Formats: sequence, C-alpha cells, structure tokens
Amino acid sequence: MNPNPQITRYTRAALIAITSLGLCVGAFGEGTFSPDQVEGPVTWGSVSNVTHLSHLYFAGQPDQAGMEKAKAEGVSVVINLRDPSEHAWDEKSAVEALGMTYYNVPVRGVPFDKAAFAEIETLVKQHHGEEILVHCASSNRVGGWLATHLAGAHGMSADDAIEVGRRAGITKQPIADAVRAFLSD
Repeated sequence: MNPNPQITRYTRAALIAITSLGLCVGAFGEGTFSPDQVEGPVTWGSVSNVTHLSHLYFAGQPDQAGMEKAKAEGVSVVINLRDPSEHAWDEKSAVEALGMTYYNVPVRGVPFDKAAFAEIETLVKQHHGEEILVHCASSNRVGGWLATHLAGAHGMSADDAIEVGRRAGITKQPIADAVRAFLSD
C-alpha cells in the first residue's frame, strides 16, 4: 500500500505529461517557430481573434457561424478547453453535425493542470496532419497551452514561446506567469 496517495497522483500526472510531450515533438513537424509566423487575427462568426500557426487554429469561443467557417477552412477537429460549466450551447452537437470531431479538455485557469495539457498534447499528436481548432473563452488558456507546447516539445525559449502565445491569445499577465511556472517545474 502506498503511504502517500498524493505522491502517486502527482507522479502519474507528471509521467503522463512527460510522455505526451515526448510523443508530440513532431506535432508541428520539424523546425522552429517565431511570433511573426502566427497568422491573424481574423473573424469567424462572432469570434474576432482567430489566429493560425501550422495546422492549428486558436480562438475564443466560436458560435455556429464560427464553426461553419472553421469547417470551410478545413478544420476537422475541435478541442474545447472550457469547463462544461462554462458552456452556453451544445457545441459538441454543432461540431459533430458539421462532420468534425469534438473533444472537451477542461483547463480551469492557473496554475495549469499538467494532466489536461498532456491530454491536449496527445490529441494534437493523434490528429497530426489534420487542421485543428483549439479554443477557450478568450484564447488566453489556448495561448498558454501553445507556449508550453512550443517550449516543451520544440525547445523554444520561455520568452519566445510566451511571445508566440501572446500572438495566439495570451492577453493576461497571470497566464504568461503560469507558463513560466509550468515550464520551471
């Protein structure tokens, strides 16, 4: 019997995160990225902050028109980082009705949940080569995930990764601080 179940839980989460980051090195393909490679922002329906890097799109909460535009842009996978308590409509049904695959991986703010970020990494790797929309309410959590991904999987410096994350959605300093804390663990 394990005398400290907390250690087991944290150890398991850390192993999942490390394994997933290692598996996801090729999620964007080889090479490095810079802030000027983030395209956008553009408007899809009611969301005006859609950005794009490689095969990933980042956004705040899209509406039905936004999902239709995503589909028209070739998106086949939607990863929603919002907690179910934040959902104001049946996004899953709307996404699936358009023939896209839907995932909900709640990221509840800061500090970032390593297990949730590892799950996002796994999904991005699983759908390598497909156009993927990753969104939350405002794109702050999305930019935070992207920054940790670029630093962890692509060896980008924390400063450069945060700058790319800012282009993809980070507007709040606590999110940038959480990226640094996540990367220093």
